[in-house]
Amino acid sequence: MKTKAFFTLCCLASTIMVMRAQDIITKTNGDQIKAKVTEVDINEVKYKRFDNVSGPTYTIAKSDVFMIKYENGEKDMFQKTSNESDVSDQTSTQDPSSSESVKQKLQATRQALRNSPQTGQSTTQQQNTPASTSAIAPKTRWGIKAGLNVATVTLSNGSNSQSLESVAGAVAGITLEAPFSPKWFFHSGLEFSMKGFGIKDGSTTLLTSRGIYAQLPVAIGYKFNIGKGWKLEPRLGIYFAYGFAGNTTVGSVSGSTFGEKILNPFDFGMLFGGFFDNGQYVIGIHGESGLTDTNGDNFKVTGATANSSNFSITLGYLF
Repeated sequence: MKTKAFFTLCCLASTIMVMRAQDIITKTNGDQIKAKVTEVDINEVKYKRFDNVSGPTYTIAKSDVFMIKYENGEKDMFQKTSNESDVSDQTSTQDPSSSESVKQKLQATRQALRNSPQTGQSTTQQQNTPASTSAIAPKTRWGIKAGLNVATVTLSNGSNSQSLESVAGAVAGITLEAPFSPKWFFHSGLEFSMKGFGIKDGSTTLLTSRGIYAQLPVAIGYKFNIGKGWKLEPRLGIYFAYGFAGNTTVGSVSGSTFGEKILNPFDFGMLFGGFFDNGQYVIGIHGESGLTDTNGDNFKVTGATANSSNFSITLGYLF
């Protein structure tokens, strides 16, 4: 009889020791896991199953754990705010009612912030912000440009016309871009443009005339989005030009283009072209067609009018 009682006491003591040697993980949904906790880090809890401590290590998200009760009686309680960030990860013996009190205080604080005048003002300002604030409104901008001209003069006599030889020159100047709607733009500036013409007899050059003009372009354009930050802008307008320097060579003799009255210094005409820009760099492919007679007093073609024409490729930069 004594032996049986002693055996029963031993079994009872063993059971109590086993129960005390295990950790209890209580999940936020109320489930409990009998385990041996091996590690608690910032985001996870690692443990081994109590009935297989030599087996694999399991991992559970810390956000899914409400409490860990260790074999020594201590507790780790984990509480989350509404935005899922950790509020506390503490070792204590506090009871669930204390955790509930903290949660209620947090909810009361959030409610007070929602009802405060400052928060309401911020919300109103956000609601009154136009939907288009993500797009930068166009503004007036200055720029510079430079490029290459290929110019000539066309002689016209009724229905007959003949273009003289082309000459190459340069163009450079400052530009002005001003929007009058999100897509429509006004363009102007001041350019210095070299234009002219040549006359050949077979392969022999008889005359080469170049003039440097101060030129005022006035144009409007419409910008189309073509992707990757680039826009295509067709432009149409007019230009006013006045020649102030230049050189004309006939054989071995040379003289001032406008001083010798080879060309009329005043020029006026239409301009047109296409421009590609990414908000900073502008690539232009454009042309000019003169409407005034550029015949000079000392270089007139009887019965014909002379009109300048020009083709340009330019690169610009907007400030």
